[in-house]
Formats: sequence, structure tokens, C-alpha cells
Amino acid sequence: MASSRTAKSALLVVDMQEDFCPPAGPENGALAVPGGRDIAPTINHLLSLPFDIKIATRDSHPPDHVSFSTSHPPPDNIPFQSFTTISNPTNISETTTIPISPPHCVRDTPGAKLIPGISSSRFDRIIDKGCDRRVEMFSAFADVFGNKSEESASFDLAAYLKGEKVMRVFIVGLTGDYCVKCTAIDARKEDFEVFVVEEGVRSVEQEGEKGWEGAKKDMGKLGIGIVSIDGQEVKKISEVKDRIVGGGNGPITPSLMRPKSTGAPELMPIRCSLFWPALPTTLRRVLCTLYLSKLKLLLRRASSTSVAMPSSKGKPTDVSPNPSTKMPMLTSPQPKLREEVKEDVKNETNKDGSGKGQMAAWKGMKISKEYEKKGGSYENEAGSDNKPTKGAPEPKSDEQKEDETKDASDDKPDDKEKEKPKANSGKKATGKKGESKAKAPKKEKKTPTEGTRKSTRIGGKRSAPEEDKKTEDKAPAKKAKTAKK
Repeated sequence: MASSRTAKSALLVVDMQEDFCPPAGPENGALAVPGGRDIAPTINHLLSLPFDIKIATRDSHPPDHVSFSTSHPPPDNIPFQSFTTISNPTNISETTTIPISPPHCVRDTPGAKLIPGISSSRFDRIIDKGCDRRVEMFSAFADVFGNKSEESASFDLAAYLKGEKVMRVFIVGLTGDYCVKCTAIDARKEDFEVFVVEEGVRSVEQEGEKGWEGAKKDMGKLGIGIVSIDGQEVKKISEVKDRIVGGGNGPITPSLMRPKSTGAPELMPIRCSLFWPALPTTLRRVLCTLYLSKLKLLLRRASSTSVAMPSSKGKPTDVSPNPSTKMPMLTSPQPKLREEVKEDVKNETNKDGSGKGQMAAWKGMKISKEYEKKGGSYENEAGSDNKPTKGAPEPKSDEQKEDETKDASDDKPDDKEKEKPKANSGKKATGKKGESKAKAPKKEKKTPTEGTRKSTRIGGKRSAPEEDKKTEDKAPAKKAKTAKK
């Protein structure tokens, strides 16, 4: 058996319905148990403790149930006095005797509802039993023949508790000498550790072997504990709650987040590893939804990086640091500021009143000045491809100077290449500075050769060079005469 600190515990509240609670009326109290409503505060106190599972049971009989007096002819239909024999639906040869009772807890009637004095919102599940008209079902685990079927109950309680790893079951409700007793005995048969809280039980008969005293003896023989609400077993559940509220050393699940005043998220732990099952199912779902939404918001803030819109010259100017946190905080985007300044300057007119809504050179210069006046910046961040900066340039390192000198020497053309004219450039090659350009020699005219056949036309043309030679010979003679004079 697991220890009480690690074993899961379940609370079963049996048949706290209108037909079992006084005062009797036209729509309720058909089988009213004396003091049935008086145990509601005790049950609510137990519901406030951190049980892992909290379940309510309800009788949900059909109108023609075999135990009703209306289902039998007189004179064998007197409630609380007459008895009837029923057969096992799965084995007709097996029979048993059950008492006749007035119609009660009929499905979908006011008498079948849980009393309003019970905190019904704290229940994790509600099981309806006694749904099969052919057989009686006092226990929440099985009918009087030990059968478990969907026709008799809305679900298999034992399978559900074992699926939830429950090992200890606490039972309260109505009535101690029938449904509570049978539920406790069947729970023990399913190998659960069972405790019945006596202050949370009322019976049809308090004294006698057939009443509550006899029921306690029968349960005690099977190892079922009859405990007090102030007993050690219930106190252990209360101590768990006190340790959680006081801040124990248990695990922190779940953790709810709340923002600090500085804007950074902070974890606000709620120690509820054992207190969590004590909450109603609806409240648990609401808290889980809030927890997940907070967690998503936190992850979105932590993982998202501020995407800055670059300005016209390359620098992201729409992000300014938040002094309270290390994360950047988005402010009014600077590109939007530049567009506003551009529109204002663009709508200005020239001196002659023209040019409104049109760009001009003077407007472009004014846009930059007005943009900087209003807080805009063109300064770039380090590492960007476009690096306009303000102020004096940084001095170059020796390595940069050597690289630049080496690149310049590699790109310098040779002297021979300079002297050679480029093809199709239309330019003449030039020598060194200070030297005059060399003139190209004139081509000598070829003297035409005379042929054997002469015509007047050809002869006239070929005589022209001879006359030119005579004039050239006379010209130096004239120059010599002028020199002598």
C-alpha cells in the first residue's frame, strides 16, 4: 500500500438528492432521511479539501423501476413492508429479494436533483446509477448481483478511479445503512483503501443491527475505516492544504505570470501540485486557459525581435532603447517622419508661386534639413554596407594603407603601354612630359611611268609634273638672289 503522502485520494458523495432530504413535499422528500440536509456543511467542508478526485452519485430510476410500489399489484406493494424477488439479468437462475419503496429519484424530475446546499461545482464527475428497471442498485460500483453495465450506471466507477491512480476512497452521504454501506463494501472489494466519515452520514435507522450500528460492524469486518472529520486520516488531507497555502517545498505547477512595473515578465508561482485537484473542473479549465494565454504572450515577447525599418541612407531609425529594459522598444518610425517632412516641403511653392506638389533641387535640400531638425537621423550602424557618418573620418591603419598602395601599383600601366596608341581611339601616343611630339614623315609621290602608247589626254597629264619640277628649280634661285642683295 502506498503511503498517504503519495497515494491519490477520492471523495464520494452518495445520493445527496431532494427525495432523500426533508422536509417532504409534493415534488421531493419521497424517501426523506431524518437530518439529511444537516450534513451539507460537513460535506462542503470536505469538498474544500484537496482531494484528487471528487465524485457525486445520483439515483436515476426509470418510472417503472422494479423496486417501486407502483410497479406491483396490491396487496404486495406496501412501501417499507413488502418485498419482491428479482432475477439477475445475466443469469436468470440467480435471484435475490429487495424491499418495496415508494417512487423516488425518477429520472428528470425535481426529486432526482442534488440539493442546492451542496457545492456541486466542485465535483469532477457525477455518476447516475439504478438506471436499469429490472434490477436494484444501491452501490455506485455495481448492482445487487455485482454486475457492471452501461444500462445500470452511466460509467464504470472502479475503472475510472483506477485509471486516475486513486488508492484511497472517502465516502459520505445518504443513507448509511443502504447506499453508503453498499458503496463502501464494493469499493473495498475493488482493493481500495476505504474510509467512511461518520459526521457526513445519515441513515434510515440509526440503532439496531439493520441500522447504522449494524452497518458499521459489517464494514469494520472488511477493513473499512469509520473515521471522524477530526481524525488523523482527514487531518492529513487538511495538512496538505495548509502546507500548500503556507508555502511548502513541493513542486511549482502551474506558474502564472504577471508583468513587473518595469515591463519585464516575472513568474508568480502558485504551489498547487496537491491543491490543484481540490479546485472545481470549471475553475481548473479557466485557470489553464489563462495560464496558457499568459505563457504564449511571454514567449511571443521573448522570441520576437524588433524589426527596424531602414531609413533612406541605411540606418534603422525606428528603434530607440528602452532605459528600463535591455530589449529595444519600438517608437514612432523615423521613415514615417521623413515622409511627413517630404510632403510638407513638397507642397511649398517657388517664389513665383508655382511648383506646388512638385519636387525641386532646393526642396530636396530643405527636406534633409527639416528632417534632421525634427529628430531624424541619417547616421548608420556599424556593419552596414552603406556607412555615411558624421564628423571627421577615422584614421586608416597601416595595413589598409599598404593594401591601397599595392592595389594602386598593380593598376598602374607600363611606359611601353603608354607609348602605344590604343586601337580605334583616334588619339596619338604621347611620350614623356617636356618632349615635343614627333612629326610623321611625308610620303614621297611616285612618279608615273611612261607607257609606249601615248594619247593626247594622257600626255597632257603626264607633262604636268615636269612643269612643276621646273618651277621648283626656279624657286631656290630666286631665294639665293634675295639673300645676296
